[in-house]
Amino acid sequence: MQSQTRIDIQSPPALSSATDGDPCEFYQAHLERVSRSFAFCLAQLDAPFREWLSLAYLLFRLLDTVEDATWPTPELQQLQFQAFDAFVLDHRVDAAAITAWAARFPGDIPEGEQRLLTDTATVLAHVHALPPAARTALLRCYSDMSTGMQHFCASGLTGFETSVVLNQYCFYVAGVIGELTNDLLAAARPELALAPERLVDCYHLGLALQKVNILKDQRTDEQVGRRFFTDRDALLASLVGNLPGALRCVLAMPGEIVSLRLFCAWSLFMGMATIPWVVRSWEEDVAPKLPRAETALLLAEIDGAITDADALQRLYERLAAALPVTTPSADSHQPVAVTLPAGYRGNLGAADLHDLLVR
Repeated sequence: MQSQTRIDIQSPPALSSATDGDPCEFYQAHLERVSRSFAFCLAQLDAPFREWLSLAYLLFRLLDTVEDATWPTPELQQLQFQAFDAFVLDHRVDAAAITAWAARFPGDIPEGEQRLLTDTATVLAHVHALPPAARTALLRCYSDMSTGMQHFCASGLTGFETSVVLNQYCFYVAGVIGELTNDLLAAARPELALAPERLVDCYHLGLALQKVNILKDQRTDEQVGRRFFTDRDALLASLVGNLPGALRCVLAMPGEIVSLRLFCAWSLFMGMATIPWVVRSWEEDVAPKLPRAETALLLAEIDGAITDADALQRLYERLAAALPVTTPSADSHQPVAVTLPAGYRGNLGAADLHDLLVR
């Protein structure tokens, strides 16, 4: 039986006083504790995208904590998923219920997540106070993500046997955030929303970044029995298959909102530059991440090229040339339409969905 940790929930403050009038300070403090890389990228965004996407990340991190915690029984994990769904989707937010929910978490979750759990009520209050269009987009994305996570947790999988199953998982936990980004763009500036045919590229970016994370975390995941993809070559091939679409997503981001294009470009190119270091870490005793000096140089190069599509294309080609040679997955030739196992409420068409899932 896992030890339990007592988490004292803070009552949600009025939004105007949550952080002396600036909710981004509240978000940034938590982001720094749970993901310094995303904290850095999100901090560069202009309003309202910094506020909206930072809040979304914290909401999803709470959901992810339910998925990743080491629960004594699957039934308790499912109870936690269902309770959080009620808080988010049904607006059932009261301090007593949230305190009971948080108290059921195992005591070995990371400190950053524990700190975030103490402010669950505040995060939820901010979610429900979003402008209607932004709130609708965020809740739809959350619903798809939670549905997918619960499906895979209930299945008891400890590994993905095919690229299709890997892509289905990545679709739910990361791909839907690509669609959310476009939905939030439409909520803020409807005239700048991406064309429908570019929506699948938003998913390619999300899937590519998630697969980079799976590669980086593979050793740690294996040690704790967490789901992973045993065929590294197939995982790399699947990731590489997402990269052209991910670049199209970056280039499709409107020039009128440079910070949003920069946010996507940093995420893509930093991920691509990290891959050779991850591969090297499998053979040598080195950290699976880009050295700090190379990170600074690459960020500066991206900054200088961000308004020049040709320069971004050249940077992409240079980073792609440094990746291992891969062979496309046999799943890419499946004649039968491939779909999602747990439902989907978004706007991606069936043909694009099939193409995305078989890579």
